[in-house]
Amino acid sequence: EDGIPILPALAGFRRCASLARKAGSSIEDQAWSPATAWRSTAELFKDFLRFYAQDFDARSEAVSIRLGCRAPPDPTLPVHVTLSENKEVAVVAPSIEDPFDMTKNLGAGMTAISISRLREELERANSMCSKGSSLSVLLEPWSPPDAEEILGEESAGAARLSAV
Repeated sequence: EDGIPILPALAGFRRCASLARKAGSSIEDQAWSPATAWRSTAELFKDFLRFYAQDFDARSEAVSIRLGCRAPPDPTLPVHVTLSENKEVAVVAPSIEDPFDMTKNLGAGMTAISISRLREELERANSMCSKGSSLSVLLEPWSPPDAEEILGEESAGAARLSAV
């Protein structure tokens, strides 16, 4: 099903398309019909996670609900590149086109840390879905480990190493 949109482009949603036109975004009317038979919301969600965890390439693709298909970023959409914490590696943020202003990259506010966390969370969720985890488990809020937990694990690891 690669290349065949699962959902219509923004123009396929009458209410959203009229809002975008009012905001001055260029939206072409497009005829759309579903690529496949009816799919549940859960199946669509799993496909969403798989796509963004495994297939999406932030260096060469943009997220564009205006277009509703895989495509490189529009030339007017600025690419957001940030530096890693150690300032040695350039990290490309996802190009997320604002459907109401296609020259605005909604990913421009991301830092190297938030890009890394987004990738981690997409991979975690995709892995959980592929193992059949329930939605309630998947949606449990993530929180970083407490400093004490980290220090406790490091101390325990050091103790095990010194015992060897």
